Amino acid sequence: MKLYASLVQGYRLPQFALIVLVASALSTHAATISYDFSSESQYTDNFTFVGTGGASGVINWSSSPGVGGTAGRVDFAVTAGGNSSMIYTNDTFDLNAGPITVSYFFLGSAYTNTNVSRVALGLSYDQTSFVTQQRGESRLIKNGLTSATFEVRSSTGGTSTSGLTLVSNDWYQISTTYQLSSTTNGLDITSSISNFGSTGEGTPTLLGTATGTYVNPNFFTSFGSGVALPLYLGIELQNNGGGGIALDNVNIVTVPEPGSLWMMGFGAIGLLLWHNRRPLLHK
Repeated sequence: MKLYASLVQGYRLPQFALIVLVASALSTHAATISYDFSSESQYTDNFTFVGTGGASGVINWSSSPGVGGTAGRVDFAVTAGGNSSMIYTNDTFDLNAGPITVSYFFLGSAYTNTNVSRVALGLSYDQTSFVTQQRGESRLIKNGLTSATFEVRSSTGGTSTSGLTLVSNDWYQISTTYQLSSTTNGLDITSSISNFGSTGEGTPTLLGTATGTYVNPNFFTSFGSGVALPLYLGIELQNNGGGGIALDNVNIVTVPEPGSLWMMGFGAIGLLLWHNRRPLLHK
């Protein structure tokens, strides 16, 4: 407060202008990217399909009802032994600038047999490495069981939620935050899964959470540097045993670190003071 008063008194800067400037600097720098797949181009212009495994599936845009009954979603079809991934190709993400949070809805299907199924959201340092599962990810995974575990791919510590089953034709949302870790070559991952009911707009029921730290030196410019490479985002469905069958409403939020926001705010204040300085006359 002393600094604030000194700036106002010494340079005769109106308090209202100073408050507006600081508020603007601190409130307008989070960026959100959203895809509701209401048009086919939202999928084809921003994502690419990659199929792997013994018998790969396909991913196609569909005019079938998505969240809220609005036409448009992305449908997955996976046959035995195959995985289907959609890689976000419109941009990469710089965790050095701050954390990112990614959320998406998937349409559930009841588990049909003991085959593996997986719904995964992850980051990797290139597209090939995402497909080969070198990725920090949150995932709902079922291995030969009738229920699944919600977890993150963690190299150290972490928490998970087990014993989850899916209701056919209910919409589920997974929301995951990624940020650089204090652990060398690590990403801290925090995630949750909620059921939003048959329309995707019901009151959400939190089903589980998961946390962990994924360590991979290939994610960084050099070993122990703490400087992450630009990272690719992808979503994978492996669902021949039941699981997720459609995708909708992908949202990506990037948030600069608070320290950088304050620096931008005070930098803007300094520029304005420099431009409008009127030193007090000495008596």
